[in-house]
This record gives sequence, structure tokens and C-alpha cells, in this order.
Amino acid sequence: MTIQELAPFLQMVSADILTLAFITYLLTNLIKKYIPEKFKNKVGLIPFLLGIIISAIYSLIAYKGIDLLSLIKKGVQVGGVATFIYAFIKQLLKKDTLEKTLTNVLTGILQGNSLKTAVKEIIEGYSQENSFNVNADIISEVIKNNTEYPPETCKTISELIINALNVK
Repeated sequence: MTIQELAPFLQMVSADILTLAFITYLLTNLIKKYIPEKFKNKVGLIPFLLGIIISAIYSLIAYKGIDLLSLIKKGVQVGGVATFIYAFIKQLLKKDTLEKTLTNVLTGILQGNSLKTAVKEIIEGYSQENSFNVNADIISEVIKNNTEYPPETCKTISELIINALNVK
């Protein structure tokens, strides 16, 4: 997702909800660090519960009162936006990790501008596929275009890269 795609979403969300959502995001990450491993899969509601609690505190401070219906509505909005922030930041970190991984893997094969070009082309393919399951043929073609290796070698290298990227 680019900033241009993000802009319409940000225009729909008010500044107070965005601020409360960011606070909720930070608190949710802090809580997730200290939750025992067996409860990690049950934390999906934490942003929404924290959103309601933080919205209640905000309403008490800003408006000196609480309307239950609007509180729940605003709390769920805050939780939803906090979840969106989490997903957006995770996506940015994943792309950064992908670039570093590709650069490390391709350093022994490509040099200089060829390396930068190949990494850029593969990441663009990744963005279009929207997963780590980038097509081996795309990577093979990028390597073939930037080296003098035979097509069979490029195919083998691309399959090794795919395997390296899919390791979790």
C-alpha cells in the first residue's frame, strides 16, 4: 500500500480517532510482548477492548461525560484503525526485510547496479503478487537479464531464493 492509497483512508478518520488508535496500537504491542505463548492466538480483541477503554478515558477528559452508544462506536473505530496501523507497519517491515534478504542472497551473484536493479524488479514482482510466493520464473528472468549465466542456472538460483524467502 502506498501513501496515495492510504490518503483517502486517513481523510475518513478524524484526528482524535487516529491519535487514540496509535496509542492503542502501542499499548497492544506492549501487552502482546508479555502475554504467555498459549494465549497469543486469542489477542485479536485486545485492540478493540483497549480502544473502548481509551475512548472512555478520552471522553471523560475531553467531554466530561460518557454516552455509552457513541463510546462503543468510537472504541470499535479506534480498535479497527489500530489494527490497520499494525497491519500497515507489519507490511512495511516485511518489505524492508525482503529487500535486505534479497540483497544478501544476490550479492554473490550480481554486482553494483545489476544487484540494485534485480532487487528492485523482484520487490516490484513481490508487491504485485502480495506474498512471499513470488514466481520463480520472474526471479529467474531478472537474474538472466542481469548476468551471463545460462537459463538453467538462473532457474536453479531463483528456486533457491524462493526457498530462502519462504522459510518462516
